[in-house]
Amino acid sequence: MPQKKPIEQIFTKATSLSSATLLWNYIINTVDCFAQPLSSTLLKQLATVDIRVENSSKPYWELISEGVKPDKYLPIRKFRSQNPISLATPETSETQLVFQSSGTTTSAHLRSKSGFSGQGADFYRLACLKSFEAVLRLTSGHEDFVGISVVPTVNQWPDSSLARMVHWFSEFWPIEYADYLDADSLLNIIKGCHETTKKPVFLFGTAFHFIDMIDQAGLRKIPLPEGSLIFETGGTKGRTRTVHRPELYQMLSSFFVTPIDKIVSEYGMCELSSQAYDFVPLGKTKSLADRTFKFPNWCMPMVMDDPSMASESGIGALTLWDTARIDIGIPIQTEDLVHLNSDGSFQLLGRIETAPLKGCSLKVDEVKGQIEQNEGAQISLAREGINLTAIPSIDLILGFSPEKSAKVLQWLQGLTKNLHLFDALKKELGSPTLAEWAIHDFSCGIPLSNAAMKIAAEKAFEGRTKIESSWMIIPPSSHSFAAIHALAILCCIDVRIKIRRPNIRGATPEQSSSFDIMMNDAQKCGITVDVLPTDWRLTSKTPSNDAILFFGSNETIESISTYCTGTRYGMGNAISISVTTEKDWTHKSEDFTVNLIRDHFALRQRGCMAGRLAIIIGNVDLELIRTFHQDVNLLLDDLDSLSKQDKSGRALEIVRLSQLGGKWIGDSTNKITTVVFQDSPFISEMLPRHELVFVVFNSPNHFGLTSLLHDLNGDLKQISMSQNVVPPKLTSIKTVPLGCLNSPVLDGTHFGKSYFASELSENSN
Repeated sequence: MPQKKPIEQIFTKATSLSSATLLWNYIINTVDCFAQPLSSTLLKQLATVDIRVENSSKPYWELISEGVKPDKYLPIRKFRSQNPISLATPETSETQLVFQSSGTTTSAHLRSKSGFSGQGADFYRLACLKSFEAVLRLTSGHEDFVGISVVPTVNQWPDSSLARMVHWFSEFWPIEYADYLDADSLLNIIKGCHETTKKPVFLFGTAFHFIDMIDQAGLRKIPLPEGSLIFETGGTKGRTRTVHRPELYQMLSSFFVTPIDKIVSEYGMCELSSQAYDFVPLGKTKSLADRTFKFPNWCMPMVMDDPSMASESGIGALTLWDTARIDIGIPIQTEDLVHLNSDGSFQLLGRIETAPLKGCSLKVDEVKGQIEQNEGAQISLAREGINLTAIPSIDLILGFSPEKSAKVLQWLQGLTKNLHLFDALKKELGSPTLAEWAIHDFSCGIPLSNAAMKIAAEKAFEGRTKIESSWMIIPPSSHSFAAIHALAILCCIDVRIKIRRPNIRGATPEQSSSFDIMMNDAQKCGITVDVLPTDWRLTSKTPSNDAILFFGSNETIESISTYCTGTRYGMGNAISISVTTEKDWTHKSEDFTVNLIRDHFALRQRGCMAGRLAIIIGNVDLELIRTFHQDVNLLLDDLDSLSKQDKSGRALEIVRLSQLGGKWIGDSTNKITTVVFQDSPFISEMLPRHELVFVVFNSPNHFGLTSLLHDLNGDLKQISMSQNVVPPKLTSIKTVPLGCLNSPVLDGTHFGKSYFASELSENSN
């Protein structure tokens, strides 16, 4: 077990590099980059560059948006702040280069922006050229290559650090740019480069460029000259079909007739100056499963699964002191989970989820894709015109069937007694208690008769004059109950239904998910629903039915709108909170404690109805909140142990909340984390972005509740309140008694609004 240390102790050895002049000379002349001394050809060229670094005696950075300098490290999320980081050196106050992250899975306003001073850009250039040349030499024994890039030019991608890096490569190696969708052009460029120079080539591109290229080329192959290298940079998410690394490397090897050992993976980001590479040195063999990334040795990696402690090896959030990133001068904590070895090499294990939780919400990449679907799995969103002059009766509009309704009621009631469903939920939620709560909350909302079911259907389509004849439902992966109410209503009327099988979080391949069990029971009750595979994606080439229902955030819905031309329905962002008073806490009963816990932790906080923030009107003694924290952990003691990824993600979240002024109660051994705020200018920033985090706003100033919640900007949909709370004057906000946040009634509405009364553009909020 690696020893954990305070983060500042790990990086004391970097103090000798605080002078930019010393660092420049260290990288140029001293560093044994990766494994072997490098040839001096490239270094001599770089050393002739006139760089004025003598007066830069210490790292310098400035965070305009907050005006403070962190003591220990910089979370990478800071680059996504509304007012992005502005960087400068003591010699110049102007940022020379600004790069943005690719934004493959985020909206434009959530993309990182990373600024470099003039000196910072020079170090960036030096670091990437030095490490790239090292990879060429270590994999091939020389650096005598010609380059071909399917990454666009800096003119086409002006804010891309990747495009800039390839541009810097072109200053030392001749590089041709190719259209990745034109196989004939690429083949001609490869032949021309090799015939003219007789040199091997390095082919540089992102994974999504390569995948689209191979898909477009069909059965063709484009052989690379012997000794050539392929550099892939990852990046398929949301841009193309999902291809895992072994499949990608096999595709590249077959298409370019190149050994897998000659495929190099580059790991970099616009916030850093240095890149890590995964490559196989010349004369060695290594299986793909055993390959690792490594940064050049002017970088100092570590991992964190605790907000204040770090290890030089183990599993956790990758945190890197990139000494070449002179504008920052402190370690940058990424959101990548890695297994770090003691020699500094690491394997990527996945992303740590720290993006804001939106409840029952899809991410864009869960919806969009480029997979060709067969006719049975296609949807058309062409909508017929509606004649508003003749409004038929609601029965004619709905086509409500008592026979279908009876089957639906039989199905729903049967789910509440299904032990297989309980076992699946227990596995997915990691707790028998949470599984029991989920089924109980679901059972409380089931209609008892066909008449009640018909009223729910009428409410769901309130005001409609025509109903689409075929429907596609895309539920989220958060939990299986998200789409059940809408699905149940559609199953009672005369429509065709398809539903995309969600990849339920916590489910295992060897066990049927709770969704699978629900759909199997529906089939047994005579209900017909076509279930599409998990990897099905909505594309511009998949025409078919009449209406589509999304369970996604506003950002997701906006992003995928170009793929939909007909009727769209979506639930949009949704936030639920609880409000109690000082009196509730000072005279709290067992019922109060259990109800508040259920409001916030039902479905493991994965549902849009789970409480995201507990507001206390008044000033409660911290010891009372500490006692409640102990009660939560005692009541949910049957939670499974947290995974390394969960621990790392939670650690990042504790750091974020602590930097906002929150006080962390408990320790890293607790399965539930509690963070208490006494005051905060923005409630939206306090909302937890990782599950099993309980955030309390203990307001001593007795703000008016209405003004207090103004910051949530329309995303607030539901409030549970104790009897001592004066209801706030907020329109379109559903209020329920404490303990009832997660017990919706199947009445045709979602947070009080009809499911299908209007299209997405009117009902997304």
